[in-house]
Amino acid sequence: MQHSINEKFLVDMRREIRDLIRDEIQRSLKFYSDKIDDYEEQIEKYEVKIKSLTSHQTDLNNKYKNIQMKYDLLEQKMNSIEQLQFNNRLEICGIQLNEKEDPMAVTKQICEKLKLNAEDIMAAQTKISRAPAAKKRNPPTVLVTLREGRRDGWMESSRAATLTNAELAREGGRIFLREALTPATSFLLWKAKTELRESNMYKFVWCKNGVVLIRKSENDKIQSVRSVSDIEKFKNDGKPKPAC
Repeated sequence: MQHSINEKFLVDMRREIRDLIRDEIQRSLKFYSDKIDDYEEQIEKYEVKIKSLTSHQTDLNNKYKNIQMKYDLLEQKMNSIEQLQFNNRLEICGIQLNEKEDPMAVTKQICEKLKLNAEDIMAAQTKISRAPAAKKRNPPTVLVTLREGRRDGWMESSRAATLTNAELAREGGRIFLREALTPATSFLLWKAKTELRESNMYKFVWCKNGVVLIRKSENDKIQSVRSVSDIEKFKNDGKPKPAC
């Protein structure tokens, strides 16, 4: 009899313990299930926010690119307008000029050597680079203003003849004439030469009528460089821009 009572007690105890464990497991599962639901809800909210932020960032990037393009175009137009004012100017380069010398007298000397008309000269002034490093490398140039329509004739005469400092009783090598460029165009030409020609990507880099031009080889077409971003495109083999 006693043995039967003990067995019943154990059975009841097992059942109660089993029920307790089951209830505890169910409570725990419900707790974690609710937590998971909360986490999923929070994750969905974060995903919506991330999508919104990503969309906003994309929109800002597009606006920035658009503003940058407009700024580049505006800068190019301003430089083009400024360059037009240099259409009747040229620079005498390579001459070993004393900073105290009269640039007009030197210009008339060169004019005589090239058999040009001195009456074409409107003004002449010494041009010294503001960059200390450039000043050490290159002597001053003479900036000459000519009568309208005379510049190209002077340039052609300079290319047809070889003029040296020796012919003017000076020390140094060849004297040559080149277009007068705005600071922005001069910088663009220098950068194109430095990054495209000196890296052997483009064999020819030069400037004509205030526009920087490049060509990979004799058989390739001429491309124009309008901005620093153009140089980056050419470096990265971007689609070339046809010259105007």
